[in-house]
Amino acid sequence: MVLVELPSGCYGFSQKVSKRCFNSPNTQRFFTCVDYSPSSQFLMTGGADGCLRVLYPGISKSSSIAKKLTGHTRPITHLAYNLREKIFISVSEDKNIRVWKDGTWVCLQSFYIYGMKDTPVSSMCYNTLNNELYLANTHLGYFFGIGTDVYQSLLRSHHMPLCTVLYHELFKQVISICQAGVVSVWDVFTRKAVMQFKVTAENCVGHTVMSLDPSRRKLIVVTSDGKLSFWNFNNGKELYVHPVSMPKQVTAVVCSMNRVFVSMKGSNVIFDLDTQGQKNRFLKHHLLKDITCMDLHESRLITLSSDENLVVWNADTAMVMYTINNTCPLVLLASETDQGKISDLPFKKISQSKKTRKTNAKAVKNDGTYITCMSTNTDETNADDGPCENIDEQQVSLRPPPLLTSWQAHPTKVVSVLYVLADDKIITAGLDCFVKHWTDRGDCVGIYGKEKWDENTIISSPELDMKPDTAKMEVSPTTVELSTVVAASWCEARW
Repeated sequence: MVLVELPSGCYGFSQKVSKRCFNSPNTQRFFTCVDYSPSSQFLMTGGADGCLRVLYPGISKSSSIAKKLTGHTRPITHLAYNLREKIFISVSEDKNIRVWKDGTWVCLQSFYIYGMKDTPVSSMCYNTLNNELYLANTHLGYFFGIGTDVYQSLLRSHHMPLCTVLYHELFKQVISICQAGVVSVWDVFTRKAVMQFKVTAENCVGHTVMSLDPSRRKLIVVTSDGKLSFWNFNNGKELYVHPVSMPKQVTAVVCSMNRVFVSMKGSNVIFDLDTQGQKNRFLKHHLLKDITCMDLHESRLITLSSDENLVVWNADTAMVMYTINNTCPLVLLASETDQGKISDLPFKKISQSKKTRKTNAKAVKNDGTYITCMSTNTDETNADDGPCENIDEQQVSLRPPPLLTSWQAHPTKVVSVLYVLADDKIITAGLDCFVKHWTDRGDCVGIYGKEKWDENTIISSPELDMKPDTAKMEVSPTTVELSTVVAASWCEARW
């Protein structure tokens, strides 16, 4: 290897050119490729023996090798340096690409080339401005590093479509799960995943739902094979498997005290299960064609069907408290025949004094659309001055809940939505593999696992500044709506 130093002044034939020659000992080939770091002023060379050598040109030839780096098993074919990131990229005949930190000479990442022919890489182009690496033999391959526009566009919160998203108020964490059964625990402030584990078998892909138990320390998961299990989401350990399996795809699961409520796709049956598996029962109601989503508000179990009928149960006694019927705006007194059906366990007969409230509250406007998920604001109070009725010692408004605002949250179906009471924020998950954070006005604060963001820099839509009654709202399964209901209203293509 010959190192040539050119003078900085005007070039002329009378000027001498300084050069230094580095020879490999004996018959070894130390120098097959080389690149220079202007930052540390070191040379990195690749050899036929698969080793990288760091040289400093300012010292004597005999002691010029400052560091020997190993890891490749075949001759090094290409080297490149990125001044912005201060890293070296090495490519070898073993199809291995390694990233080295300038100065510390630590291997930051190692990955292999797939999808190209087995012949050695004949050419390499490293676009340092956008951190893109292109390789060629008889085929062309490319890799997008962190910071590229393409890389950023490929980033997702999960690699598979989302199923459910939860929020832990005490730990300030968002918990999401995708169809591959991968649970990610995100820190709200750093928007980074602090824990990740898998709750299904390796090749199992399907709809998976989850909920937190009342202590907020256990994760209740129902997988696509119908297994109901309890997990410690702080260490990713399975704690307990419930003896009852679900016969159909589960749409929602919630937990109240020692009871777990599970609803299934295309069924109006609610599994009311004891957490210890001892006292299990089933709930049904004639107003529910099916159950697309459920939620808990204090001791109330709120169930919603695809035809927009809503039934609110007492989670402790399994009695129907009141309903929202999309077709009948009348207020009716309930009799025993108006109550839900409970089977498999004896229960108390429902008193004749119990009342059911029926009112009209259409949540979607377009034909063919349906509600896929819902969440309630647990701190919302009823400020309506209109007619009210006392139900279970609580004043319940008889007016239909007004629609406050609406916006397009995802280009695909929204599968989970929750309201963060402490910050007045909304978190949504969609089939587009994104978990998004919103203000209650529909301003996107950021995406978990994709970008740096803070609440002072939000993406605002001009139409959201319009009043709800004048704004044009296209309501669909990808739309998030806010209304006062029932007295409640973040690509693995890294270097």
